[in-house]
Amino acid sequence: MRKSDYVPTQQEQKASWSLQFSEKVAELAPTLGLSDADLVELATSSTNISQAVKDSISAKAAAKSVVAQKMLVIDNEVKSLRRWAQAIKAHKNYTESIGEALGIIGSEGDANRDDLKPELSARAASDHVRLSFTKKGIDGVHVYGRRKGEGAWQLLGTDYFSPYTDHRPLAVAGTPETREYMSRGIIHDEEVGVDSDIVSVLFGG
Repeated sequence: MRKSDYVPTQQEQKASWSLQFSEKVAELAPTLGLSDADLVELATSSTNISQAVKDSISAKAAAKSVVAQKMLVIDNEVKSLRRWAQAIKAHKNYTESIGEALGIIGSEGDANRDDLKPELSARAASDHVRLSFTKKGIDGVHVYGRRKGEGAWQLLGTDYFSPYTDHRPLAVAGTPETREYMSRGIIHDEEVGVDSDIVSVLFGG
């Protein structure tokens, strides 16, 4: 019968195992007849594994943050360009040929997308805020949040099925805070329509 490998499969577990292995070997060095050079080599290997895993976790977190920022920037700037397109269409000299040249003529369905508005409600629980939403013709929603008194909205996440759960901790432990939420509909990962009404809830943590 083939024995299973003693080295864990998961990368994070490998990092923990390697550090523990190196530390225990150092304790048993006199018994095992290992030199200082041997221990340095063992410690270097385990440290390299641990650092590589840490770097990977940090890189994944950074990439996730970059993607979220990209979505936020694109969504905000597309909103701006849509406003410009609407202003151009409202100009007295606007013609369909101008619209075609600018690529701002959509189908009837596209026109209806500009009016889509999700409905949002919030309810505080002991350790999270539950946000329920109705999609009304959209694929899902981008959920934005801010603490009362803050000016800028923060993109909290994307959800395609209600509810969305906000697990962020209190800004100051033990101090309840009023949180405000707003959502925007998405179709094929692009924001459409108008902002939902803003909802607020007192979260005690």
